[in-house]
Amino acid sequence: MQIQYLHSIFWTLSLHLTRVSILYLLLRLTPHTSPKSRLFLHLVIAASYAFIVVNLGIIIFECHPIPAAWDIAARLTPGTCLGANTIDLYAGLCAGHILLDMMTIIPPIPIIARLSMSRTKKMNLYFLLALGLVSVCCTSIRMFVYYRKVVENYDKTRKCYSPILPPPLTLVKQSLIIR
Repeated sequence: MQIQYLHSIFWTLSLHLTRVSILYLLLRLTPHTSPKSRLFLHLVIAASYAFIVVNLGIIIFECHPIPAAWDIAARLTPGTCLGANTIDLYAGLCAGHILLDMMTIIPPIPIIARLSMSRTKKMNLYFLLALGLVSVCCTSIRMFVYYRKVVENYDKTRKCYSPILPPPLTLVKQSLIIR
């Protein structure tokens, strides 16, 4: 269970940092003559960093005492776990992901269209944004179907289930950025 706890921390961190790296790429590609676009990207980057801190704080400090997140014996001691049975907490986190992802995907489309680069490079950037859209769809499905079913039919092994599509998409998006 401790490995699963660490997995959720690093998985969340990798998703957020992938979004931030995409935003920095778009910031680098945005011409300095477009102050509104640059300001928007800076605001989304700041919101992304704030959301990373909040999201990781919720995951790390979900249980008090902290070892109760992975140790069943620690759950027998007095304490609480925030998101153990609440859909609201997870729905709020998913909604934040969806909002930030949409703020990352939709506005750069006109920025990319105005860039002076080859058609192939533009298509690669559009493909990158399309993968982000698929990730948003997966997050939405997870929020509206997965967590609702899990919370309504409580199962102690619920944390063993993991979303299948977002991690591979993150790897593909990250490799496109590096390339």
